[in-house]
Amino acid sequence: GHSIAEVVLDRQPIDYTGIGVPAIVVCVAAEGVARRKEIFGLLPEDALVVKDSTLPLPETRARVVNIDFAGLHIGASEQGLAALAVVAREGFLTRERLVAGLSIRYRGKMLDNAMTVVARICGR
Repeated sequence: GHSIAEVVLDRQPIDYTGIGVPAIVVCVAAEGVARRKEIFGLLPEDALVVKDSTLPLPETRARVVNIDFAGLHIGASEQGLAALAVVAREGFLTRERLVAGLSIRYRGKMLDNAMTVVARICGR
């Protein structure tokens, strides 16, 4: 099916989880882009689009960051994490918070693999 997820991140308590126009859009599959194609024209200049470098996008004013998943040896199951690492690298989330979240979610080899993906995107 279509890979679409809406995530709300905020420093303040979140009382309303609906999203009008997102601040960040992550695109890893053409089906998801096609399904939400109308949103790209609504994005402001300070929005961030993180996308697979092979995906074409509709016209947008948002800042677009391309990820060469194949060139970075990032598999399909790691693409969401890689995109989240870009979000951290671009300043929408601190790397420390990303690492803290990964450390809560993963242990052992899974954590090591996640940290390797983050390092490929953010550097050591």
